[in-house]
Amino acid sequence: MAPVDLTLACRMAKACACTYFIDQPGGVTACPDYAGVGFLSEPKTFVLDAINACLVGTSSDGVILAVRGTLPLSFASRQAFSQSALDWLNDGDIVQVPLAGAAGRVHRGFANTLLGLWPLFVGELTKQLAGGRPLLVTGHSKGGSVATLAAARLAGLDTTPPPQAFTFAGARAGDADFAGDYEARIANGKIKASWRFEFKDDIVPHLPPQTKGLELLTALDPRFGNLDIPEYESAGTLQFINWDGQIVGDSGFLLDVERLFHLSKFVLQGNIPDIATEHSLDDSYIPAVCQ
Repeated sequence: MAPVDLTLACRMAKACACTYFIDQPGGVTACPDYAGVGFLSEPKTFVLDAINACLVGTSSDGVILAVRGTLPLSFASRQAFSQSALDWLNDGDIVQVPLAGAAGRVHRGFANTLLGLWPLFVGELTKQLAGGRPLLVTGHSKGGSVATLAAARLAGLDTTPPPQAFTFAGARAGDADFAGDYEARIANGKIKASWRFEFKDDIVPHLPPQTKGLELLTALDPRFGNLDIPEYESAGTLQFINWDGQIVGDSGFLLDVERLFHLSKFVLQGNIPDIATEHSLDDSYIPAVCQ
């Protein structure tokens, strides 16, 4: 797979920013990053409820499906973080279910979001793809997780070209079998490429936690040790924005250990409010990717 196109990644991050303006005064065109995406005309927007929404728009790069995320974690204090993270894990519907057209099992909450949005946007997406442009799927935070599932499902359709996915700060969307099948789809061209950007000590990409991550959260708050959490695995090709502001690839176990070490130190030193900034699309991801 060719190296990531950071210019395109930057435009996808800005498309994600536009999704947060879908139901705001002025709509997506009021987003400060709107011009930076390069939409050829105003994108179509779709809202399922107060939380879930997406847009479909055409740019010179291709047809963009951008899924809006949520920021469910509170970083106002360590106590607030612990409580909101527990609520995210318990109320975020982390039970694993099958996803049509993909192997393994995925996060039921994210799958239900995709299933709800799918009939709203798929007709418009197919219509805009009729011009033969590439398909680009993107999202930030929860939107990144749902975008991963959308890319997997779209890759199984004969009516759409192989998608290219750019996710930012996404939580893990499925189990190891899903992640392995996803990687195989990239290798055989059903997904053209899939890049997941994760920033420094942003905790959201570590959720739902793997065993080591759960140990960290339990040290922070013993109540995490009482949770029965299914095994999850990250999917897509990592582009990690490190502590020097450099974007680096995945170096496996050593990088995992280094990230957990930094995150645990960050949390235990009382830097919880700063983690909100780490997760921010505007304050962290866009400046790093678009530099």
